[in-house]
Amino acid sequence: MPIQKLIISSLVSASFLLGSVFAADKPATLAEVEKLQEQVRVIDKDLTVLKEGANLKIEALEKRQNEITAQQANSLAAISIQTTTVGNYIAITSIVVSILVLGAGFITYFGATRKAKDEAREASEKWFNDNELGLRKQIADLKRQADEATSQIGHEVNKVAAASTTAQADIQVTAAQATSVLNASNADITGQAATTADPQAVKVVRDAKEALKTKPESEFTAEDFFAKGLAYFTELNYQSALEAFKAASAALSPSATNKQKAQYLFAQGVTLGALGKSDEAITVYDALDQRFGNDTAPAVREQVVKGLVNKGVRLGALGKFDEAITVYDALDQRFGNDTAPGVREQVVRTFNGKGFAQIMLAKQRWAEATLRSEYLAAAVTVLQRSLLECAKDDRAMVSGNLGYAQFLSGQQEAAEAATLKCLQLGGQKSLDAQLADAKLHRVEPEDIDYEILLNRLWASFKPDQET
Repeated sequence: MPIQKLIISSLVSASFLLGSVFAADKPATLAEVEKLQEQVRVIDKDLTVLKEGANLKIEALEKRQNEITAQQANSLAAISIQTTTVGNYIAITSIVVSILVLGAGFITYFGATRKAKDEAREASEKWFNDNELGLRKQIADLKRQADEATSQIGHEVNKVAAASTTAQADIQVTAAQATSVLNASNADITGQAATTADPQAVKVVRDAKEALKTKPESEFTAEDFFAKGLAYFTELNYQSALEAFKAASAALSPSATNKQKAQYLFAQGVTLGALGKSDEAITVYDALDQRFGNDTAPAVREQVVKGLVNKGVRLGALGKFDEAITVYDALDQRFGNDTAPGVREQVVRTFNGKGFAQIMLAKQRWAEATLRSEYLAAAVTVLQRSLLECAKDDRAMVSGNLGYAQFLSGQQEAAEAATLKCLQLGGQKSLDAQLADAKLHRVEPEDIDYEILLNRLWASFKPDQET
């Protein structure tokens, strides 16, 4: 608006000045008037060109405004309104200039008209230049704000992603935790998997299962299915656990490691065993050995050895103790010299499995005194060897089997010491396991006497006393 007033004021002043000059001079002739009219038309044409140029600038500005993101739409709308107002100012100014110049054409001479035209053009160009800079600044400010907003949004997205990654990392199940959950009692051939595991491992897998409730199953990864299966396993929901473990294997990418493939297959075998489906479990363990038995990676070999140990357990559950011993011997022959800690731990567990199988064979062949004695003697030897190397968590189980073999061999004093140690280490769970063993392939009166021993020793100490 100040620029428009400046143009009008300048032109009006020029008109009065020219009027004064004309009044002091003689009246113009007809030829001079026609000549001035021609100059007016030229000026009008120049102003038209000026207006078109101004419109092109406005169109260019509008085009740049349209390139601003949708987030700036409200701000640009205001600029668009301002641009429209500029167009109106130009139109009004053009009309006023045309009228004033036309009027001046009838009262001025050529030199004064050119001066007025030049002044009008300069004033108009100055107005556009001044306002273009302002608009450019506004656009630059808006672009800066958009960039800042985009940067802030990106920052927030990264924060959310980082938080999500952290949360996901918090519920990742480690190999140790998975092992703790899946570690069934290898001496328990009744089909019941271990119901106890490291409390922290149980918490991790159950937290993972809760976190997955907000995620569509169609978006589950193999790791998600596996974590869910582990949680079901801790809840003794073995059928759901089996389905989740199968889904985990199916969801594995082609680039998945053999360790992961072997672990998921092993989990299926353990769960089938827990369901009492020994034949199916053995099939899975055989597949595990066939696929990964020659893998040199310690973590993969560990899964294979664990599978073979459990295969022996499943054969025992089917009463096939001879076949179980064959599996344990083949396993010791293949991996007995393996120094990898995880593999060695599993090999040592075969000693316990073999000793238990020999006890059961002795009971099956109880009427054959010589053969019975040979089986029991071999069981005592291999179980003593196992006790020297077994993991701390396995000592109760091994001590219980050793005490039972010694009791059936007539070694009363040694049997009481080993059995007491078993109960002290394992508490109620060990008591229940040993009573269950006495019911397998029962022999009388030996198993009745063994039950009496168990109950007497259980009553003779406090389960929570220091061992």
